[in-house]
Amino acid sequence: MDQSLKQRLVGAIVLISLAVIFLPLVFDGQQQRVNSKDYEYPEQPAMTIEAVDFSPIEEEAREVIAAVEAVSEAKAQQAAQSSEAEVQQDAVAAAQASSSQATVEDYIEQEKAADQAIRAAPQDPLELADAWIIQVGAFSSKANADGLRDKLIAADYKAYSKKVGALYKVYVGPEIRKYRLDQQKIALERDYQVKTLILKYIP
Repeated sequence: MDQSLKQRLVGAIVLISLAVIFLPLVFDGQQQRVNSKDYEYPEQPAMTIEAVDFSPIEEEAREVIAAVEAVSEAKAQQAAQSSEAEVQQDAVAAAQASSSQATVEDYIEQEKAADQAIRAAPQDPLELADAWIIQVGAFSSKANADGLRDKLIAADYKAYSKKVGALYKVYVGPEIRKYRLDQQKIALERDYQVKTLILKYIP
């Protein structure tokens, strides 16, 4: 049998088989219709919308805003107070500096006036009686007195030794400004561990 004829026969058989399978389904399906009345549908549920109360949220928001504003205001007041305190401190420091400067200038003027008074004063032995000296030590040995005198001179003190009775005494001075000797007395007792006396200078 010819090959092409065989292929045609096979194709025809396949088509016939498909027609036998699908045609009944197509024609029977048209008769199967669903009647909507045969089914019961549930009623649509009722929907209710409740009003939401936002007043608590709004109140809380207002409280937060008020707190933030209070903090900002407190920071601003603190900054203003700090600036004011700094200005006051600067003013106090300036006043103290001015006062210190005035004190130093007054001291310098007093020293100049005292030095001028010393140079202008006549060399009268009676005037020297108003001068002052510091007695630093009294020794029975002249060598000991001279040794202390030399130490004081080396430390830039105006020192000398003098025999008074049976003792050799060491003095610092004389100085007409007693307050200077008061300062030197403190330094001498601290540095040399001695007990000193401030006496009137009698040449």
